[in-house]
Amino acid sequence: MAILILLPILLVADLAGIFLQEPSYTQSRDAWRISVNNPLSPVSFLLFVALAILTPFWAVRAHRNAQVMSGAPLKSSAGWTAGAWFIPVAGGFLAAGPMAQVLERSRAPSKSMGMGWGIAWSVYQVVAVVAFLVLFVTLFGQVFSLGPNPSASELDAAGQDLLQSALPWQLAMSAFQAVAAVFMALTVIAVKKAQGAFFSRGAGNPMMPPGTAAPWK
Repeated sequence: MAILILLPILLVADLAGIFLQEPSYTQSRDAWRISVNNPLSPVSFLLFVALAILTPFWAVRAHRNAQVMSGAPLKSSAGWTAGAWFIPVAGGFLAAGPMAQVLERSRAPSKSMGMGWGIAWSVYQVVAVVAFLVLFVTLFGQVFSLGPNPSASELDAAGQDLLQSALPWQLAMSAFQAVAAVFMALTVIAVKKAQGAFFSRGAGNPMMPPGTAAPWK
């Protein structure tokens, strides 16, 4: 599946980008700006967008197939199962229950993988918000300490300080992102295996509406 291929590539790109990033600054007569330049940011962004497109389609099909397998509607709609992930910060917590139910109705060995995926995704976003606030405060402090016309050496030192402040938070984000990715991969594999076994046995099953297919096909 494309999701299982893109996930590890995204994790490697994000982690490598952390160690390849460098501080940069621009300065004019009456203004200056410090930023962190990550050469792999465009790659990570494209991979993230691809996963953000593929995952909801997979979730909708997994939800519908789980409903066919159980012969009864799930508590959450297919749209909510796919869309709850996009709610900032709380999305993972909100999507964990519906995804766990998809696993349960798909007769997967455990529904805890869906819960772990959701919780780790929300914790990752919480860490990202905290990291942003820490960097904002760091930059705000530099504005007052350096003044309007800092020297090039002062800007370079401030950039290195910003990079050092960002590093532990970026590593924490990568850690929770990796945990979420592992749970996500385990969830996809479990649903694939459980629903695949059902549909391979269910040819001609009257419970299966025309055109119903396993979510990885």
